[in-house]
Amino acid sequence: MVIFVIKAIVIILGTIATLYFFIAGLSGKKGFRKALLSVVTVFITLLLLTILDFRITPKVGKERMLVAKREAPITGIELILYNDSTFSLGNLRKITKMGVYRIRRDTLLLEMNTLPYTSFLIKHKTLEELGGTGISSLDIELNKLRQGSH
Repeated sequence: MVIFVIKAIVIILGTIATLYFFIAGLSGKKGFRKALLSVVTVFITLLLLTILDFRITPKVGKERMLVAKREAPITGIELILYNDSTFSLGNLRKITKMGVYRIRRDTLLLEMNTLPYTSFLIKHKTLEELGGTGISSLDIELNKLRQGSH
């Protein structure tokens, strides 16, 4: 929250300074260069504050228990299972589906509110889809599930 307030102050003061220097530049006082410098300074400051925010924000919550992917030239598919029995499924850029999962012996069941469940057979290094959603198979990159599951 503090970083957000600092960012808002930087934006407000940077906008005021940029406008002041731009107006001064209209009267021929080298204000255009100062206006540009002001914009660049605000941008860099906001970037540094964002990086700082990501570094100091505690990473609470979910631990990844299983990560399985299939990469493709344009997009790919990524499935992540978390320690709270939830999952996220999507392409490598954004999450498109979320829900809960269950494991029965060597079978992974994904349950989503919008679709009927999808199931995968858990093998040593792959997940093979048992349904017909078109995912087919995914390569397991991380597996912290209990030993009997893989």
